[in-house]
Amino acid sequence: MAVEVINAEEQDNYTYIPNPFLDRDAVEIDANQQLMLGEDIYLSKPARKPKDVPANYVLVEVYARCAHCTYQQELVFVGWQYLDDSWVSWLHHPHQGSRL
Repeated sequence: MAVEVINAEEQDNYTYIPNPFLDRDAVEIDANQQLMLGEDIYLSKPARKPKDVPANYVLVEVYARCAHCTYQQELVFVGWQYLDDSWVSWLHHPHQGSRL
C-alpha cells in the first residue's frame, strides 16, 4: 500500500511506501513518479533546517527501489527531505492506524 504525503516546502504530492525495516530517519518514496531533486529533495544534507519548514518536520533520508539494478528490490539513496514527524512514524508503523 502506498501513501501520498504533502511536502512541507512546495506542497507537492509524493507517494511514499510504508517500510518498517528502514531506520527511523529514512523513508521509501515511490520511484514511479517525477521527483524534484535539488528542489523538494535535497541532494546533500542541509546544514540546518530552513526557516520556512514547520517545527514538527524532521530531516529524513529518502530511498527508492532501483528499477535498473540487478536486484530490483534494492533501495538506492535519492536525497534528503523534511517530512512531518507523524508521517515518518506512520510510515514505519502503518499497522497502528490509518493516516488517510
